[in-house]
Amino acid sequence: MDGFDGDNECFNKFTSLRNFMNYKRNKFKEKVPRITIRISFTIVLLVQLVILMTWSLYPVAKPTERTDALLYLSKDDPRLLLLNSLAERETGFNYINKHYENLRIVFQQMDSIIQEDKKSILSFIAQPIINNHSFTYLHNPDRTCRNAKTEILIVVPSAPGNFENRLNIRYSDYSNFTRNAENKAQLLFFLGQTKSAETQSKIDGESAAYEDIVQESFEDVYQNIRYKAVSMLKWASTFCPQAQYVIRSDDDVLVNLSAVTGSLKATHKNFSNFILGRVRFHDAPTRNKKEKYYLSEQEYPQQWFPPFALGGLLGYPMLTVDLLYQAALREKPIWLDDVFITGICAPKVGVRLINESAFAFMHKGKWAH
Repeated sequence: MDGFDGDNECFNKFTSLRNFMNYKRNKFKEKVPRITIRISFTIVLLVQLVILMTWSLYPVAKPTERTDALLYLSKDDPRLLLLNSLAERETGFNYINKHYENLRIVFQQMDSIIQEDKKSILSFIAQPIINNHSFTYLHNPDRTCRNAKTEILIVVPSAPGNFENRLNIRYSDYSNFTRNAENKAQLLFFLGQTKSAETQSKIDGESAAYEDIVQESFEDVYQNIRYKAVSMLKWASTFCPQAQYVIRSDDDVLVNLSAVTGSLKATHKNFSNFILGRVRFHDAPTRNKKEKYYLSEQEYPQQWFPPFALGGLLGYPMLTVDLLYQAALREKPIWLDDVFITGICAPKVGVRLINESAFAFMHKGKWAH
């Protein structure tokens, strides 16, 4: 009975408080001049008119049910993230709709990340392309993955004249690894175009002999290494989407492929969207014009680079390859490819950057770290 009396007392206090609040609200309304209400109403109408005019001048795409579904994937706060802020053109929503299943996996693993970050990723993917990678193929073994059940794709950026480096790789541990049917691996070299007719003729013969050369029409100079990095992402995403993993390795490094693939598979059990490599922290841009890695303040005004993974050896699942390629098409570029792809583009699409000891590699007799 005591508990029942206590409930009555609480109810009476609540009723009194509610009556008091209603009284205060009515008194406040009596004090507000009608002209203020009219002004507020007029402002609301003007704002609505501006919005309608904007929509008529800049038509936006209508999000589909799949787009909406992505917004409810957070267990902590199942609210709309996109509909009131994302107003992009049809191409953006087409990408989201086409890759809904992949994006759903990414968002399911992002429940610990705040809602604004998720909204930012979706908004970024829906942005228009500003770096269209539309070079033509001089050589394209597009049947490489079509003719075999490829699980691992190894991509190697190489300069046109590095014939010996490519030959060494073909008859090294790479060859042993790719020839082992259990690994289900394929190896490809990625080149740009050379001005030398003699060198190009040799490349033509090399491609005919080994069928492992992907060559695009951009000029193969060091300042165009970003193009080569994007070409590897594009090719893997376009011609080998069935592969589970992509390993990028320079043509002059020593790599333990068994350790690398083992680390990739182990990490993939916990994460779906990640980059494995040797991560650099607190690196500053080189401002000396005489240095190899010179980067002007106009191209990159920040004092420090974000954390990034060294391009000599990288590994990622195919989902990450696809997202990085989309990010590279939409983000303001810098010519340093590893900083651009793994440091600048990766955070835009929720990619985890993981410093992995198995991805240590030796370059010119020295261990990269």
